[in-house]
Amino acid sequence: METSKIIWLGILLSSFSISSEKVIGLDEAQQSYMHHHHIQHLNDKKLLLAQAKELKQRSHQPMLNPISIDFDPESYHIASHMGMKWQMQSGSELHASMHQSLDADPQYKLKLEHQFLKNTTSEEDSISFIDLEIQNLSLSEQYEKSILEFREKYRGLVVTKLQIELQEKSLLKLKAFAHAQKLKFEHGEIAYIDYQESLANLEKKALELLKTERNYTLKLTEFKQSIGYGYTDDVTVDTNLNYTKHIPTPDQVIQNAYQYNRPYLIDGLKQQRAKYQYIIDQKQQRASLSFSASIDQDAKTQANIQLSYQLPNIYSAYNEAKSLQQYLHSSDLMTESEMALKSKIHQALINLNHSKSMIDVAEKQLAHQRILNQAQSLKLEHGEIAAEAYEDAQLELENAYQNALLSQILFIKDYEALQQATGQFSTIGKSHAIH
Repeated sequence: METSKIIWLGILLSSFSISSEKVIGLDEAQQSYMHHHHIQHLNDKKLLLAQAKELKQRSHQPMLNPISIDFDPESYHIASHMGMKWQMQSGSELHASMHQSLDADPQYKLKLEHQFLKNTTSEEDSISFIDLEIQNLSLSEQYEKSILEFREKYRGLVVTKLQIELQEKSLLKLKAFAHAQKLKFEHGEIAYIDYQESLANLEKKALELLKTERNYTLKLTEFKQSIGYGYTDDVTVDTNLNYTKHIPTPDQVIQNAYQYNRPYLIDGLKQQRAKYQYIIDQKQQRASLSFSASIDQDAKTQANIQLSYQLPNIYSAYNEAKSLQQYLHSSDLMTESEMALKSKIHQALINLNHSKSMIDVAEKQLAHQRILNQAQSLKLEHGEIAAEAYEDAQLELENAYQNALLSQILFIKDYEALQQATGQFSTIGKSHAIH
């Protein structure tokens, strides 16, 4: 019975050997995550949006029309057509065309058109740019939140790894105690049941450690896949939690939030979009006054002014009333968004200050439990207490250690979320350690 149990413990403990692993820090892992994960698709979409915005800006530059060539096989008549169109930001359109044939002189024509009362080019351009900017802000928000989620998962690995290290230290203590109990049993100083009890405690702790390590291995496998490493690559995480306890002032945070908080900016853009749409629907109720003028190769000019008016109908009145309601609703939402953002920032600052206080309390409790654990460890070595008493003290130390870790990680998570919400995402990961 003794031999089989010792062999079983040996098998358990043999899995705890430490191999030469590559330690990947959080910032390095984040860079790999940005290049090997689906987050790269968000960057690709942002690049496409930038190209779409550039194309929209170029839409008011002169554009060549397709060149066409006509050929009549019966008369062998060949003619070519080419031209240009310029859609100006003012809403005016300039058309230039040329007709060339072998049996006639080239024919040129230049024509200018402009709509006065119903010109909505400026508002339509503004709406197009607003839609592109809303998409860009939404993608940027998804991008940064994906990285924050990755950083949170990384720190979850750190917690599990630190738990493993603490459990390994406890296991070594129990292993030494079990060996001492074995010698005492062999010399007849203790009963067999006392030796069995030390082995049972050792086996229990070994199984707990094995369970924790398996959990860590599963999470580490997912982590390696997310940063482009293979299943067999021997890597691990850095257990140093680098962060700052500095909390910015409310005025500074709120000012940054109003300038850079993307959901708030999106609400503002939606309000502007609704305003432009309302202006467009208003202009549709006006009379139409258009002007056109042209000149050809013979300096022959033509001019035309056209005035038309369509009586209001139920459809146009509905569209105008609908756009007005949407504009007023977006204005109300913008006011609510501003108040909600201010309340959210204040609540985030309150939570940060509370988390900072919890860190101090947890660190004091951890220091106290370490002193108690050291005392219990010495008593265990001298046989003054049973293994169960030391195990209880070790459990209290592990709980205090975990509480200290979780309080720090909660503070870091809230701090980074606040930085992201106030446009300070670029500063995340560049703080210094407090220890």
